[in-house]
Amino acid sequence: MLKQKEKKKKLVEKFARETEISKNLKEALSEKERLIEELRQELANLYKNDTSRSFTSSF
Repeated sequence: MLKQKEKKKKLVEKFARETEISKNLKEALSEKERLIEELRQELANLYKNDTSRSFTSSF
């Protein structure tokens, strides 16, 4: 009986750790996606500014 309780306790602790890890990974992935989108926007703005500068400087 005691072994079974100990086994159950270990499984619950393992599940809690894995749940926490999963939560942290999801948060990190969301942050990564947000940063990628931010960089895409910045790159698009830089490209837009560069092409308009190139176009106007050719006149």
